Amino acid sequence: MHNFYLFALVLFSLAALTACFSFDDDDDNDSADDDTGSGGDDDDDSGADDDDDDGPGWHVVNGVTEDDLHGLWGSSETDIFAVGYAGTILHFDGAEWSVMKTDENTTLWAVWGLSAGNVYAVGGDNATDAPVVEHYDGSTWAAVDTGLATPAPLDGVWGSSATDIYASSNGGNSGTGGGLYHFDGAAWSQMTTLPDNPNTQSVWGLSASAVFVGGAGSNGSGIWYFDGTTWTNPFNGLAEYINGIWASSETDIFGVGGGGQAIHYDGVSWTSMFTDMSGGLCGIWGTGPQNVYAVGSSPFVLHYDGESWTPADDPEHGLDSNLWAVWGTSANNIYAVGDGGTILHFTGE
Repeated sequence: MHNFYLFALVLFSLAALTACFSFDDDDDNDSADDDTGSGGDDDDDSGADDDDDDGPGWHVVNGVTEDDLHGLWGSSETDIFAVGYAGTILHFDGAEWSVMKTDENTTLWAVWGLSAGNVYAVGGDNATDAPVVEHYDGSTWAAVDTGLATPAPLDGVWGSSATDIYASSNGGNSGTGGGLYHFDGAAWSQMTTLPDNPNTQSVWGLSASAVFVGGAGSNGSGIWYFDGTTWTNPFNGLAEYINGIWASSETDIFGVGGGGQAIHYDGVSWTSMFTDMSGGLCGIWGTGPQNVYAVGSSPFVLHYDGESWTPADDPEHGLDSNLWAVWGTSANNIYAVGDGGTILHFTGE
């Protein structure tokens, strides 16, 4: 869809090796739920409890699903959603995790909502790469007809209101056809006002006038910013996509990506941060400037204390279980999800 220069194409190829992308995720993932469908809730109550060990630290939650989990969001500690391969949508009600819906024909990459009764999950069709949007109204998940013509899955979703929702797309398997999409409450459309027309991997914001997008354009990978009126590209030239963005304020913004990449904005300028790792970082979340978590691969969980990034005390969840997303309600109640249905719960130091 976009005409990228050779430099950008090289960056795409490099990024695909180490970053967290929505390219054919699991051709060998044959653990999709038998109870599948594209309609309402399957209401498959797995009965899987949260971790039995209520002590401090990170704990594994077992027995919910074996499908890879990519996205995580909640409205409260008793209302948490996780999404992933085979259209898997899980829910935690404060007591146990259960399967709400599956669809073996799709892969979901992100979930976000305005409230317990207004939640969006985004991804792509496994056969065609067509974008997929699912909406939850508090009782039922239903597919949304976006009308988008792009042959590329959606990788991230965030909004400031029911009439101001963004979805990112890195272009899928082809690396083309991606961009940034917007829902105004009536219809979805592609945004064409971003400098360099980037393919986008992540989107996150503080308000309608403070939106941040990680992507790659003709000048390389970087961050795009919307102030409510104009899009700018304040930071680019990165080797790889920014896969996750989180901020405590407009003067404390973090981004993480492939190759252990981490960046920070202090209200004046963007700078690269040292993480001492080569694996890709996929998700980020925190409670404040001195308590931020990033997840990815080898090590699986990193913690930032305001001065440096260090490996966190994560459990023995398998060397091949990359983590894709992290989210919580407080410093002592944090979840992370990843490959093979991995769910981790942090209950404090």
